[in-house]
Amino acid sequence: MKEEVGMKRRGPTLALVALAATGIVALTPAMSVAAENLWENLAGLTGGTITNDDTDTQVTLGVVEAGPYVNPLGVGQVLYGTYYDVREFEGDAQFANIQILNTNTNNQGLPLCTDPDYVSGNDGSTCYNPDGGILAKVRFRDAKNSIELLDFNIALSCGEVWAGQILLNEVVGVPQIRSIYPIVTNVTPNTITTQDILTTAKDFTQPGGVAVDDMVRGYFEIIAMEALPCEPQDGEVTLTGDLWDRGVPAVTDTTPSNALAGETFLVRVAAGVSHNYNMTAISRFVRQLGGSITPAVITGSEAPNITNCRAVDILGAPLSAQQCVSQVNMALSKNRLMGQYDVDALTLGSTHLVVNLPTKRITCGPGNFDVPPFQCETNPLNNDPPTNGEEITCTVYDRLEHFVTEDDPIFSPAPPNTRCFLPYELSIIEIVDGPANVHSSRADFALSSQTLAAGESGWVDLDLAHTPGNPPSLVHKEVFPAPWTTHNIQGIFIGGYTGLPAIGLVLQEFQNNNPAVAGTYGNTVPMISETSYIIPGLQS
Repeated sequence: MKEEVGMKRRGPTLALVALAATGIVALTPAMSVAAENLWENLAGLTGGTITNDDTDTQVTLGVVEAGPYVNPLGVGQVLYGTYYDVREFEGDAQFANIQILNTNTNNQGLPLCTDPDYVSGNDGSTCYNPDGGILAKVRFRDAKNSIELLDFNIALSCGEVWAGQILLNEVVGVPQIRSIYPIVTNVTPNTITTQDILTTAKDFTQPGGVAVDDMVRGYFEIIAMEALPCEPQDGEVTLTGDLWDRGVPAVTDTTPSNALAGETFLVRVAAGVSHNYNMTAISRFVRQLGGSITPAVITGSEAPNITNCRAVDILGAPLSAQQCVSQVNMALSKNRLMGQYDVDALTLGSTHLVVNLPTKRITCGPGNFDVPPFQCETNPLNNDPPTNGEEITCTVYDRLEHFVTEDDPIFSPAPPNTRCFLPYELSIIEIVDGPANVHSSRADFALSSQTLAAGESGWVDLDLAHTPGNPPSLVHKEVFPAPWTTHNIQGIFIGGYTGLPAIGLVLQEFQNNNPAVAGTYGNTVPMISETSYIIPGLQS
């Protein structure tokens, strides 16, 4: 759809925010309160926008810009695809389909977005944003150490979906990706060119020191880098590719929209199983009017990553690279992850827990240990069960509240049966009603419910903050330096958090051996989670 002649882009000289404003604005009959998208707006929960209908002037309530945080509704500027896997499983080939959506509308029949729409986080939904196109980085990482395996860039028009399939190159044994949709092939200061070069599958690159077995499973991230026009130059997206205009920063706001959303399907054709999950989204990674974060070298580098946020502290000063990492870690932090299991032999039930630590590599850096909140340990010997990694507390319960304990517990309640580690940055745990050293090829290790009275079903508690003991030891935490003016959740400043930045999935399967309706059935749900934050001024 062609952008209409004369449409004006939102410029950086517009006075969107009065960060230095103090006090409370009294509402009068001449003021109407704007509806806010609390996960994409300027101020989060600390204020809102009001319009004086007599003077048509805009007033922002509150003095704090909300920082990057996970949007539970699944839309933002950064997406994490928790898990891909192209290994053969039980004799069945496996592949992953990924779908990346730009949720900005391309309906030009809607009113043109104005300043209040951007401040309230409603741009691109109830109004038309002519700069609603998005230039985004797509990056795949290996399971063990988050080593980059492949990256490329995509240009998404308003309302467009980019889709691709990750599969195994059976000749050389590495993953590859193919897509009928174009990717970016050339970037100049004024234009972006896309072409359909992934119609021929592209192999992932095997870095030095990375085993093929660590490449065939992993995770991926998508980062919005820059705003583009809602449509390419000719006004219509094509499957063969397009030419896009780029904005001039002095004239145009190049800040990418909070408009990315994504889904992943893990498919085994022969078994007829599809595991589906929504990608985890972080909104406000780039603040309003923060501009482009497109690097000078757009492919083949670690840029941009979570060090490149554009957020500010309470005084409006930019967050440093390390503060960006801490803000994202807090946003993803979990004190506990919990998931239910069903491994009943009658239905050949199987349960796998997938735990992704997508920020560990960047947080720890090379050769470092004990960088909060991580211990920064790895599992170089691939021990099963693991004896290194991030130590946590793992407790297996049945449905009748019994949990696995030591054989002769001295204390009540008893500590868990064994020490428990997340060995990799993507760890897969199977729950088994038998010996823990017998598990599927999908899993890195197993937790056993064999000693429980009703161990064929129940739930698992992964305490990501503490290691076992009486009392448990609080190991995983990050405390921000006083005066606690740098990190916030929805505009409310936070002193730190406990736990680990983690994303968890439960993969559950059953088999029906009735010859008339034989089949395998699969389902995927996010792991239940709890968070724990350190609130300045409160003591416990």
